[in-house]
Amino acid sequence: MNISDLQNKIDIPYERDKELEHNVKILLNLYRKVNFRVEERIQNLELETYESRRKHLEELVISILEMDATMNYEKFEDQLISINESLFLLQIMDKALERLKNYPDNGKLYGTILELRFFVKEIYSHDIIMSKVNMSRSSYYRHLPRAIQSYGVMLFGYALPEVRTLIYDENVDINNLKVAEEKDKDYMSIR
Repeated sequence: MNISDLQNKIDIPYERDKELEHNVKILLNLYRKVNFRVEERIQNLELETYESRRKHLEELVISILEMDATMNYEKFEDQLISINESLFLLQIMDKALERLKNYPDNGKLYGTILELRFFVKEIYSHDIIMSKVNMSRSSYYRHLPRAIQSYGVMLFGYALPEVRTLIYDENVDINNLKVAEEKDKDYMSIR
């Protein structure tokens, strides 16, 4: 997918890419659940390691480096890898939201709507979100699909290609993923 394809997805105000919107909405609906599950798994691992060794997770990781013979390393390693993979995916989604919020032309509005709807722990109804962003019902429901599609463009058009770079370039840090730059403004107009 090139820049003109991304532009075409956003520039057509009355024709929506229903497949993109549907897939992004499914992904967004999973965010809160995956985040909850990862936090729960970290807490359970912390509790399990503390009860079995009377050490907190951080202390246990340090003791593993000292080769504790009583520990089931494979199980522990598998759990840590699984948690790390989930955290990495959540971080990619967070970076795409950050990029959307920094994008000109309604990016901040779209990011705020999506953050309140999908990213925060508390579940807000559409009415509460409309109130928080000071928006009428018709405007909100006109902007919501555009926000979802714009987020999809940020995720699939920018964040995931950067992840591919991360996979092949070990010197790149995920915390330094760039936000949308001004030069992209000419290529994509979120309306």
